[in-house]
Amino acid sequence: HRTVQHIAIAAITIAVDRAMNSNSNNSGEPAIVPSIESIEEVQIQTNNFSSEFGRGNGAVINLRTKTGTNQFHGRLWEFHRNAALNARNFFATSNPPLVFNQFGGNAGGPLIKDKTFFFGNYESTRNATGRTAAFQVETPQLRDYVTRTAPNSIANRLLTGFAAPAPQQVGTCTAANNNCLSIGNGQFIPTNGTLFTTINDYVRNNQYLGRVDHSLNDGKDKIYGRYIFENQADNSGATSGSVSQAGLGRVLRGERGAFAGRFSNTNLGYTKVLQRAVNDARFAFQTISTNRGNDKAVVPQITVTGFTAGWGDFFNSATKIRTYELRDVLTLDRGRHALRVGGEFRRLFKGLSIA
Repeated sequence: HRTVQHIAIAAITIAVDRAMNSNSNNSGEPAIVPSIESIEEVQIQTNNFSSEFGRGNGAVINLRTKTGTNQFHGRLWEFHRNAALNARNFFATSNPPLVFNQFGGNAGGPLIKDKTFFFGNYESTRNATGRTAAFQVETPQLRDYVTRTAPNSIANRLLTGFAAPAPQQVGTCTAANNNCLSIGNGQFIPTNGTLFTTINDYVRNNQYLGRVDHSLNDGKDKIYGRYIFENQADNSGATSGSVSQAGLGRVLRGERGAFAGRFSNTNLGYTKVLQRAVNDARFAFQTISTNRGNDKAVVPQITVTGFTAGWGDFFNSATKIRTYELRDVLTLDRGRHALRVGGEFRRLFKGLSIA
């Protein structure tokens, strides 16, 4: 459970460049986590924060992205990790695969000296990984028995079309019980056993950020625009916290709950310095589009007593969110006091398709 000074994440307001950056489907969760190489400053307020950061009654986290300067700067990076030195899970027959690569680069500089500046950042992640799990699955003996005795049954279609690997631990059978089936003539076969396996997945992530700043009136006025786009994908959801143990069992049988997500955050701003006041106007537009599952799914979820790896396609579960935000904050300098007034308009459109 993530907290900031014991404040639950659902009560936290997260902003990028003082504009919204929240996933309205999951309170307190950022819609986009900018690359750390694109962040200039992290501001965390836990009490007495300005009224402009209302909404959440907990902490306020504002991420300020980098800007260009009068000098050209850039950098490249690469982080690699693999499973060569990882310890093996006690119940696993081998180490889960792990080939993690995170790489990217950024650059910034002047477009017009002392007036217009640019900054761009790209970061990508490639992660071939796996998740160790244990399941109760059917034995080959049970599968053969069902094929012989009920070749046209739904059970045979499930056991042969979506077969699980043979379990490593199977008990002996001397009498009929929940784990043993009598097949006549005093013979018994085991129906299920314990399978230790690794569910593999391949996770991809790409993030692009671009920003332009321009100064007017000898630096008194500033306009800027910043855009972030990110796409995410995985093959099966094996390493995703949104796929349960039961869902992993379906992945084991060949079902796929692939995920694809596209996220964007646009922010436009105009700051004007007056004689004894500063006005900051901003417009933000945020989109979230995610999908897990398959539009062509046909097999419903099926569970069988004694088996923890069930059957069933991952039916399409999609989220489409568009959020518009317009805000204006006027700061007045009155000697020992600074007064701040303003307003905010936010419009949210949400479409859900939940299986």
